[in-house]
Amino acid sequence: MDRLNFLSRSGSSANKAEKATKNANESAQTEPIPTIEEGRENENEEGEGETKTEPKTGAVDVNPQNGDDEAKAEPPAEAHVAVAAGGEEAKTEAEGETQMEGEVKVEADDEAEAKVEGEANVEGEGAEAEEAAAETEIDFEAIFRRVCDEVDEFVESLPAARESPDPPDVPECFEKFNRLIEEEIDKYEAEREPGKWCLAEPTTTAVDDEDSSSSSSSSSLFVEAITRASRLAEELSRFPTGSKYGAAIDRATATLQRAMSFLEEEFRSLLEEGTHHAADQEAPETAPPSTTAVAAALVTAKTRKLTSFVFTQEQQQDRAAGPVNESDNNNNNRTRDSDTPAAYAAETTTRLSMIAALMISAGYASECCHVYGVIRRWVLEDSLTKLGLDKFSIDEVQKMSWETLESEIATWAKACKRCAGVYFPDERSLCERVFPSDKDIREGLASAVARGVVIQLLNFAEAVVMTKRSVEKLFKFLDVHEAVRDLLMPVVEELFVGETLSELRMEAENIRSRLGEAAVGSFSDLENSIKADTGKTPVPGGAVHPLTRYVMNYLKYACGEYKETMEQVFQDHNKVETTYAEVLEDDRTPKSSSSSTSAAATRIMNATPPRSPFVVQLSAVMDLLDSCLEAKSKLYKDPPLSYIFLMNNGRYIIQKIKESSEMHALLGDNRKRSSELRQYHKNYTRETWSKLLACLRHDGLMQGKGTINKPALKERFKSFNALFEEIHKTQSGWLVSDEQLQSELRVSIAAVMVPAYRAFLGRFQQYLDPGRQTEKYIKFGPEELESFIDELFDGTPVTMARKR
Repeated sequence: MDRLNFLSRSGSSANKAEKATKNANESAQTEPIPTIEEGRENENEEGEGETKTEPKTGAVDVNPQNGDDEAKAEPPAEAHVAVAAGGEEAKTEAEGETQMEGEVKVEADDEAEAKVEGEANVEGEGAEAEEAAAETEIDFEAIFRRVCDEVDEFVESLPAARESPDPPDVPECFEKFNRLIEEEIDKYEAEREPGKWCLAEPTTTAVDDEDSSSSSSSSSLFVEAITRASRLAEELSRFPTGSKYGAAIDRATATLQRAMSFLEEEFRSLLEEGTHHAADQEAPETAPPSTTAVAAALVTAKTRKLTSFVFTQEQQQDRAAGPVNESDNNNNNRTRDSDTPAAYAAETTTRLSMIAALMISAGYASECCHVYGVIRRWVLEDSLTKLGLDKFSIDEVQKMSWETLESEIATWAKACKRCAGVYFPDERSLCERVFPSDKDIREGLASAVARGVVIQLLNFAEAVVMTKRSVEKLFKFLDVHEAVRDLLMPVVEELFVGETLSELRMEAENIRSRLGEAAVGSFSDLENSIKADTGKTPVPGGAVHPLTRYVMNYLKYACGEYKETMEQVFQDHNKVETTYAEVLEDDRTPKSSSSSTSAAATRIMNATPPRSPFVVQLSAVMDLLDSCLEAKSKLYKDPPLSYIFLMNNGRYIIQKIKESSEMHALLGDNRKRSSELRQYHKNYTRETWSKLLACLRHDGLMQGKGTINKPALKERFKSFNALFEEIHKTQSGWLVSDEQLQSELRVSIAAVMVPAYRAFLGRFQQYLDPGRQTEKYIKFGPEELESFIDELFDGTPVTMARKR
């Protein structure tokens, strides 16, 4: 009702008063007449009867039965007065009590009747109030339309007035129009419901539908009013400030500024409220920029329209802050998580778009975009904080323990993936929905919002690359390298343009290159680690050396998970010409004869394809490992055990290469290594079992005329038994962990020893006397010998028990 105070409402008020009077008369005519008086008379009569029977203090007995003389005797004047007074007093007191009781009953009846009548009146008054409110809205809309028509006529006359020496006066509707807008703003600010005027909330009841229709109508009028105010201020601004319209220019500008300030606050509130809704109504961990802070940072209101949007100054501030401080179609196929910072409701984005259009059309694009950029940057940074990503300076990263830094790198990589796959595409999509008609603004805003986050992510990567290099950091360096290469650099190319694109592209490429250098250095440190392993204590039992396990698992992981990246960083690091490049360079050189050209072609066909720098480095590491293992095998005093050690480590290396197809592709087949393994096997057999086989030779046992040298035969059996028992006791404690290699060794030993022992036993056993002599020199048969061989290389020394 206050918004129409400045307008004449005499006709409407008279109508309302007449209706109210008519309703009151009708109510009086139809109201039933209560029987209160009748009740009071009856109650008074009953009260008087009761009063006459009660004696009153100070009264004179005038009963005739007391004596005729007394009855006839006329009392003195004072007595008459006393009697009269006493009687009247008693009567009055009785009537008063009776009347009070009656009035209590009447009042109770009156209250009951009044309650019923009041409820009926309230319903009637409520209906009248709704009807009056509806009439008020209709009156307001009609008056608003009339004022707007007059303002439109005035605006249309302004172009001609600029050419006229005597332009027309400012009409009365001008002030009415401005006051109308101000009072509407006052009303909306008093309601404190952000965005209510922009679009009516969804409703489900009939009453809500009526309210929604009313709110929507009012909102539509307000939007029209702001649009006209913008046009009015723009047309008046074409006149010089010292002209006849100087005061009108100031008035229109002030009204437009007030409206834009209100819209700006609404815009900010919607951005924040929509964010809280997307986060399941969870309170943010940090407070958003205050309205005062945002307003203080805004540029003075302008009336000119902006055709471009650049955050040059803000970009410089983001840049100086340092580490301290895909398309819509693809996005539709992606599941939105509750923590997606751009997950606004559809009606919210509609409201945001409406406000943005109003502010931009009024020449306040800079203010609108600034508020949007401030809030959205805060929202995006808060989302990263919720992911666990913190802002660290280079010094803080340098001081972190490796375990802590590993955890932070994992969180950083997750944030990069989230930004590239969800946050940045969603931010572009939100800009397209809020600013659908201005490509420059939405692209500029999307890049401005993302720029600070991209710089934060790149700064962390730069801090990581500045840490001390070591072998164990290789894979984290590669993780950061791949995130910069595959996630951040494409984002830079997609989101940014112009000078900003050049700067960020250069910085990202520089960080990626430095990360590659760090990875190459860390991998090269693997050679130093191998060389530094100069331990003089051999591995018990000839088992696989821990260095072999470490190096092979390291290489397997590097080749399996990071093959392409490792090849790329080594290629970038070396920057050397390959054999093909040299041949092609020769081919480009002018030749005097066809024979020279033919020779160059022949060299191309016969040239061996060059190995990549990574393969060269990988092969160097393998060669260095082989040399180190060869040196460590010499630490064993027992030569057969050194060959077991070499076989164990050689077989482990072969198996690791077979398990990794990438490593196999890089290093080629294992024919050379397998050949070396077979040679170690032969050397072991020769060193261990040749002495035992010598005991089974026939030389020296036969004498002339077919006789046997029994003492020599007995010595041979004794030597064989002693040697085999020693070998069994020793080599059962040796460890061959590879089951295949263990089986191969046992089978090959049995294949040599068991047939030779069986033949020797069958040939010479008969020459020993049966009984004690046989048991003394023949301790086990061929089958027992084979079972003892199967106990070798288990890693647990076993004492041979005599078997009969």
